[in-house]
Amino acid sequence: MNRVRPMRVAAALLAVALVASGCGTFSRKPPAKERFVLAPGAPTAVAAKPSAGILRVDVVRGSPLVMNRSFTYRTGQGTVQTDFYRELAAPPGALVRDALIEWLRASNRFAAVVRGTKAGTAWILESDLERLDADLRDPAAPRATIEMQVRLLDARNGSPTLVLDRRYTASEALADRTPETLVAAWSRALASVLGEIEGDLP
Repeated sequence: MNRVRPMRVAAALLAVALVASGCGTFSRKPPAKERFVLAPGAPTAVAAKPSAGILRVDVVRGSPLVMNRSFTYRTGQGTVQTDFYRELAAPPGALVRDALIEWLRASNRFAAVVRGTKAGTAWILESDLERLDADLRDPAAPRATIEMQVRLLDARNGSPTLVLDRRYTASEALADRTPETLVAAWSRALASVLGEIEGDLP
């Protein structure tokens, strides 16, 4: 009987140690997510007065992969990786739409730039976000890339007519692979795309 007791005590102590160790492991907090926004800035040239009517900027659409808030990295032919802990503060389409609206408002080219109203709309801007990723397929030259397909419809006669259908692409070299560097490069690339879009509008 006495020989069995020490073994039971040892087993109990081992169990307590394992539970304590496990509790310590599970109580650790996972890394906090980092959230970022795109900041392309504003156009450098501003029209003296609006030369066009009201422009409606529709919802920016895209595939589920492109609309994923997590950072996306192209790592090979047909392969991508996403970063669970680093993401945009809102769906990419929403951020790009906001940037479009703010940029075109600042350009002063239109009497108004609106989101949803149809009252008095002269122009309708539709767009698809095709790419927003870090292209790492060439390890020696990583780049941040954005690509959009944009359509402008002339609605001044009541029946919208397609007057512009163009794809815009811009990329910026990445000095390093930190999230701050990637977001800054995306913002510069987006500014380049917005400038081209603005130049093609009435």
